[in-house]
Amino acid sequence: ELLLSSVIYVPAVTALRHELAGAVHAAAHVTGGGIVGNVVRMLPEHLDAVIDMTSFETPEIFFEIQRRGQVSSDEMVRVFNCGLGMVVALDASAAEAAITLARAAGVNSSIVGEVRSGGAKVILT
Repeated sequence: ELLLSSVIYVPAVTALRHELAGAVHAAAHVTGGGIVGNVVRMLPEHLDAVIDMTSFETPEIFFEIQRRGQVSSDEMVRVFNCGLGMVVALDASAAEAAITLARAAGVNSSIVGEVRSGGAKVILT
């Protein structure tokens, strides 16, 4: 599992920016710093990102790391992407088109949450 190639998001994000240019507001590649630390960087001061942790599949390797390393759930999402490698904020009306474009570029995609009024926080549900 650890030797599998990383997902390359450039073709999918390029397609989104080209085809849905006005609808794409921000993107975050979720790497070191985990979900919370990377998604927060794309938020203006007046918005929160609410991510539904059940809306995407977490690969078993992350649960194995958590078990063997006795790592808390909070620490897992602070350090790892837990299967959510790229987050793109866009107009809700463009969501289905974005999913279609990303999948055509070879990236499994889904709606994982929403942006709402707030204070630049990432809220995991």
